[in-house]
Amino acid sequence: MKKLGVLVICRDYFVPYVSWLTEQDGKLFDVVSYVDNGDNTYVNVDGYNAKRNTKTLEQLATECDLILSLGYWKIISSEIISSVPFGIVNLHHSYALQYRGRHCASWAIIGEGPTHGSTLHYMSAKLDDGPIIATKSVPIFD
Repeated sequence: MKKLGVLVICRDYFVPYVSWLTEQDGKLFDVVSYVDNGDNTYVNVDGYNAKRNTKTLEQLATECDLILSLGYWKIISSEIISSVPFGIVNLHHSYALQYRGRHCASWAIIGEGPTHGSTLHYMSAKLDDGPIIATKSVPIFD
């Protein structure tokens, strides 16, 4: 069974993702560990404490086949990205990676574009870049 590591910042909008991952543990893949951005030793979602984080990102990279990044704010080195067999997949809140970094929704509104959205993509050495897996857009102004 493939081993999955999850990098997450626990915010309300990530609860459905983390809840789904928790339900899949041991079915589709083995969730090795959740790593939180903050100083927490565990990720708490709706009263559920995910597996204790006793691993560093570097340890996850050597133990996991795939790492999923959900709002992880720290920059990951190209050495770590390339060491994970199936890569690191990131959920970025910008349609087709149009805006990089944090606060993408603000930039989309300031830019007065017609749409905004999210992108699921493989991470590369460049910040918020890499092959796109899927995108979803929504209108900003009606």
